[in-house]
Amino acid sequence: MRLNCLWGILLLSLALVGCSSDNVDQDKYIATYDQSIELDQINGLNITIVNGAIDVIGSEKATQAEMTVTIEALGDGYEEVRSYAESLRVDVTTSGEVLVLTEDNSARPACIDSINTKISITVPKSQIEQIKAKETNGSMLFRSLAATLDVSSSNGAVLIEQVQLADSSTIQATNGVIQADVTLPSTGDFLFATTNGVITLILPTTTQANLQVQTVNGTLTSNLPVTVTRSVSGRTLVGSMNGGGAQLTVTTTNGDIELTHAE
Repeated sequence: MRLNCLWGILLLSLALVGCSSDNVDQDKYIATYDQSIELDQINGLNITIVNGAIDVIGSEKATQAEMTVTIEALGDGYEEVRSYAESLRVDVTTSGEVLVLTEDNSARPACIDSINTKISITVPKSQIEQIKAKETNGSMLFRSLAATLDVSSSNGAVLIEQVQLADSSTIQATNGVIQADVTLPSTGDFLFATTNGVITLILPTTTQANLQVQTVNGTLTSNLPVTVTRSVSGRTLVGSMNGGGAQLTVTTTNGDIELTHAE
């Protein structure tokens, strides 16, 4: 009987190696680090993240990229959670003239239940001309930039503030709002689309564009100077601004759409 008890204790100890916990409640640890990145001939940015957030801020004064990474780890055993969170780093590589940032927590031990990573990066506004970003379960913010955007978000909001879209751009979300204050060139294709969420689009009244706007289950409102060629039940709007120009498509399935201009 004593031998059986000792054998059971040994098996339990082996199962808990590297993942100890003194309480039933999970332990949380938040680690933060900063990194400066020389850009040289880099003119693009590509960020991929799962379970986290992305902030990209343009600066007139910046001469290199300044990145802050915040990692929140949740699991069993405070010391193990702390050690793992502090060991994580975002992979920083380049592909041609594009800076690539990728979250890497592939070696996650069994005692870690979840990781949430936030990448905040400030870049020279005049240097970064194209930005591609993809995230799941988190928000994205783009501010004070002059670039093309290729943005995809699942289960999170997309906020775009004071951005000059330089060329054709796509901003898509699955379950999340899109709020964008942008200027458009007079040519190119621009898509703002979400499945379950509200879209608020702020444009200058001088924008030259052809508009195709639709919500399936929601209300569409606009105070922009649009010459309307087709309007259906307050949910569909087809028309042009200032004689037409860029192709602007705005769609949502479940949510309202508001087209407005800056005060």
